[in-house]
Amino acid sequence: MEKSTDIGHKLLSIKYEKEKCSECNKIRMPSVENNQICYTCYHAKKRIRPSGNKVIDDFIKYTHTNYPNKNNGKMIFVPYENFKIIEFIGEGGFSKIYKATWIDCKISEDGTLNNTLLN
Repeated sequence: MEKSTDIGHKLLSIKYEKEKCSECNKIRMPSVENNQICYTCYHAKKRIRPSGNKVIDDFIKYTHTNYPNKNNGKMIFVPYENFKIIEFIGEGGFSKIYKATWIDCKISEDGTLNNTLLN
């Protein structure tokens, strides 16, 4: 970060230079709160609810840091307790498929999720 003062006009201008983020290793603007990581990674860390599984948390973080300007494609962790009417559908390969109703989640008319977990 470089600071310069224009004495003639008494203006303080701050020039931020892009740097390599220590979290995602991309060249981005550093966050004001922590100049070691970029703005995108800093806010992704604040938004992501930990699942207790590092692999899942890293995947969710990946969706937030690699698609920062897109609303679709971002994943969130929803605890098991936030579901009701859980039904087994089938299995194959390495997975089992279930369907459930997400408690406290509303879908608006335009198809977007309205939930406090998304904020």
